[in-house]
Amino acid sequence: MLIYTSITNSYLPKARVLAKSVKEFMPEVPFVLVLSDQLPEDIIPEDEPFDRILSIEELEVPVDNLKSWIFEHAVVELCTAVKGPALVKFLKEGEDKVVYLDPDTCLYNSIQPIFDMLDEHPVVLTPHMTSPNEDFETIWETEVSCLKHGCYNLGFLAVTNNREGMEFAQWWCDRLVILCYDDIPNGIFTDQRWIDLAPCLFEYVYILHDTAYNVASWNITKRKLEMDQNDQPIVDGKPLRFYHFSGFDSGTDDRMSDKYQGQNDDLKKFRREYITKVEENGQKRFKGMKGYFDFFSDGTPIEKSQRLFYKMNKDLQEAFPDPYDAAGYLDWYLKNQPDVTETNELKREILNLNNTIKEIYNSRSYRLARKIMGVAGKFKCNR
Repeated sequence: MLIYTSITNSYLPKARVLAKSVKEFMPEVPFVLVLSDQLPEDIIPEDEPFDRILSIEELEVPVDNLKSWIFEHAVVELCTAVKGPALVKFLKEGEDKVVYLDPDTCLYNSIQPIFDMLDEHPVVLTPHMTSPNEDFETIWETEVSCLKHGCYNLGFLAVTNNREGMEFAQWWCDRLVILCYDDIPNGIFTDQRWIDLAPCLFEYVYILHDTAYNVASWNITKRKLEMDQNDQPIVDGKPLRFYHFSGFDSGTDDRMSDKYQGQNDDLKKFRREYITKVEENGQKRFKGMKGYFDFFSDGTPIEKSQRLFYKMNKDLQEAFPDPYDAAGYLDWYLKNQPDVTETNELKREILNLNNTIKEIYNSRSYRLARKIMGVAGKFKCNR
């Protein structure tokens, strides 16, 4: 058995908290950190709460040019893209059961029931939500968000090492190697949207609806978290297995919790305790820290447009097999200054239009909203 997560240095404090929670509730299960970065020189791996730190170079990602492949991915894209190759590697190494957890999750009980489920089900997934919402604003923030980002939250995934589990893992790995990008307009959101297809393609996929697992801002609207008489967190009357503090740094988790559970003092206390743990594990130092792959060789920060332009041009990939070399691709880019203004302007126009539609729906002006949506359809086709 094995549990792993995937990070760059900016998420090291959260990964530490997760690893320590695994050691507390699942001490017999090794915890592996997949690191798409280089550890700071003062960090001693042996002093960390990880049983193994696996570098991106050790993953054996099936690509011809690893540097080129890494360069094409922004930080979130990279940390999710490596999850597939890591899963396949662990299974090939002989691990009988493998669980992935996002670094911003934390165990509050044993997750042995997950490993037990894997005896019967080769793949276990958790949906973002397990019950429908009622009012429009909540539907927009949760259910519509799932339609864009994926129905199943890939902050958790469990796979058995048998024929079916390996079949699924290899399929997912193959997709992430070639198409793990944040590209919602084209139907892709990193590793998550692919999993919407999994129950269609693999009949043995099991959907875990237990509300004690993967509690997060997107489902807290329908789940009740409180403390029991022993001051332990329970959800809907059951012991909380693990909580997903997604959006912790951006403030999304805080905003959603206050909005939908603002009167829940138990939840506020619960979240404050996690904040304290993360701060004690180096949050002030590592929050927002740029990673090794965020810079060209001369220290120049890499812009998103530079990654995108390189990714979309095979000629550049062949001309500059090491895109991090500032004397190569960066020098060429600065001299030629490719025009990405039109693409960015189109994205802004679509975003503004979508926000307008949301505002109209919130005001319940349905007739005008339908008219605007009709115009939106024509706008996208004409452009």
